[in-house]
Amino acid sequence: MKKIYLMGLTSFFALAATAQTTLKVTKPLQNGKKITLTESSVKKVKASNAKGGTPNSPMAIAASMVVSTSYTAGSTQNINMVLQLTNTDSEFGDKLDITFPAGITINSTTNTPNLGPDDGVSSSDGPEAYNGITGQTISWGNDDNSYGGIVPNGFTGGPGSYPIQINISVPVGMTGNIACTYTVSGDGFGAAPADFTGTFNILDATAPLVNLQAKAVGVLTSLASVADLHNCGLTTHTVAAQINNVGNTSEANIPVNFRINGVTFTQVIIPGPIAAGDSTVVLFPTSYNFSANNIYDIKAWCAQPGDVDMVNDTTMLSISNSNALALTTNTYVNGIESAYDYGSLNLDWTGTSLPFGPSTGTKHSGAQALFFTVNMTTIGAPAGTYDAFVNLPCMDVTAGDVYKISYWKKANTAAGFTVNAQSAVFTGTAQNAMSMTTVVKAYSPITPNAAPVWTKDSTYYTATANETRYFAIAGKGVLTVNTDQINVRIDDIMIVKDGSVGVKTIAANDAISIFPNPTSGILNINAIEVNSSVEVFNVIGDKVYTSTLVKGNNVIDLSGLANGAYFVKLNSNNQITTKKVVLSK
Repeated sequence: MKKIYLMGLTSFFALAATAQTTLKVTKPLQNGKKITLTESSVKKVKASNAKGGTPNSPMAIAASMVVSTSYTAGSTQNINMVLQLTNTDSEFGDKLDITFPAGITINSTTNTPNLGPDDGVSSSDGPEAYNGITGQTISWGNDDNSYGGIVPNGFTGGPGSYPIQINISVPVGMTGNIACTYTVSGDGFGAAPADFTGTFNILDATAPLVNLQAKAVGVLTSLASVADLHNCGLTTHTVAAQINNVGNTSEANIPVNFRINGVTFTQVIIPGPIAAGDSTVVLFPTSYNFSANNIYDIKAWCAQPGDVDMVNDTTMLSISNSNALALTTNTYVNGIESAYDYGSLNLDWTGTSLPFGPSTGTKHSGAQALFFTVNMTTIGAPAGTYDAFVNLPCMDVTAGDVYKISYWKKANTAAGFTVNAQSAVFTGTAQNAMSMTTVVKAYSPITPNAAPVWTKDSTYYTATANETRYFAIAGKGVLTVNTDQINVRIDDIMIVKDGSVGVKTIAANDAISIFPNPTSGILNINAIEVNSSVEVFNVIGDKVYTSTLVKGNNVIDLSGLANGAYFVKLNSNNQITTKKVVLSK
């Protein structure tokens, strides 16, 4: 039975009186890690296994084996274990060997036909197939040092934890630990394969087994919900951790610690007892103020004396908080430069794709930009349409106000490939791709070029209500044949209220008038000065009409343009004024 321990929280005294109260949340506490995808690493990324790290990082497997079953001498039984790959670089495993000591008979693997996510692309990319039993060793994979299918935690397509069940026979009279070795072979993403060899014990069922697991940590926005990885308007909240007893003895007086952004807080002691197989959710006594715009790295760990597996004692989570920016009086600018600029973005996708990641090699300004690239040859992606989203933090808009959304875009050419790329702008009610249901500007092509030539794209959004909204810059491309490659780069995003950067909007009592609005094509303009001119721009900033004006009444014909919103810019005696008009034929 799951328990909840409310440690020192005055407002929870009523619940604390019933220690068996179950804490139900709308979604599980997330054991989250960010995907880190760099431009150098993507050349070896499979479409469903986004690898991270930098080309100069020492790529190496880090692993642990957690055994949840103890043995009984003189029996044939299933032993349950979990292989955990915990490295955060891009070295994936391409083979697993498990070796049992002499005297133990390996009979079969009961429910583990293969290891790794099945992305449906090729056998060399996962899953790693079951090889069988050779002597005292059971193994999976082929150690071909190419696209390993055993993926570390936190990478797309890789759960990082792989349950394994092996049926063994233990001789009569066996006592003490059964000491086993295992090796996870790296797939050679670094300069050379970086393998990992470790040991684990299968304990005697007659001996006590102390094993506490810090399963997950999260921020409670209420007793019924947990904060997302990306948030808007967090305040002071309680941090909760889930602790599981995966040993075979009842445990009491369990020390649990937590840390936020490097600061460790007062240790909590869970009085217990927590029975074997039971779990508890601990609410830490010190609420934390998450209200600042920041990234928060949260860590929780237990430290029970005699714990046989220290690897599973710690759990970590990174979340971001943003406070809604009032676009009526402020400008949103993101050059993808600071940790918060990058970390506050939710980089995700719909369907089959890869997320945007940082590009330090090709950028419009500063140290880095964002990019995503997919192809069928080096990455092995299947044919299809791929789209990825740069989801921006929350912003407050005012009904009737017009906001200009601009960004710089580029698509790099690649030798031997036909590069295609498109970009678009969306808005929605949450900071994720699935919520971006309103098209602000439809997908349009980005012209590929080899030189560092960036082009600026922009569009306008008119708010229909006083509300908090989210915006996204999206990239898309299509793969048809092996010579296709998608390459989309985004940098220097800005959202500003129209007219707040030096453009004067004509007021109703201004002497210059433009009518009718909306118009079916004919506009009447009353200019009060000689040497006047008019220019008309579409919503992405292209000039579609220009003419000189005489003092007094003027008539211009826009009936040749497509229906939609346009901006009429008047230059009258060197005074620039603009007005938005709608063409509806």
